[in-house]
Amino acid sequence: EWQSKPCQAFFGEGVTGQPDVSVLNKRLGGLFPGVSRVVFVNGLNDPWSELSVASDPSVAAINMAYGDNVVITMSKASHVTDFYFSSSRTDFGVDIARKRILAAIKSFL
Repeated sequence: EWQSKPCQAFFGEGVTGQPDVSVLNKRLGGLFPGVSRVVFVNGLNDPWSELSVASDPSVAAINMAYGDNVVITMSKASHVTDFYFSSSRTDFGVDIARKRILAAIKSFL
């Protein structure tokens, strides 16, 4: 229910039930989205990281071989840690990750 209420708030009361994940995965590629020039940033303390294309080394290898994609993993980080302001209190590898993100983006251009 906690997932459907925001959908109803955004898209109207006509939205009911749960999404058909298999249809979405088929349409969008699931773990193999067929995208290029994407930086996948993951924090190992992030519960969403299990859903990342980089969660499984064999899956990550296939995605990285396709289109110059980059995977960056921060061992102590969680969801959106890479968006935190830099400070001496954020010892999650954020500064290193940001440098790698910037380098990857520059290489795409």
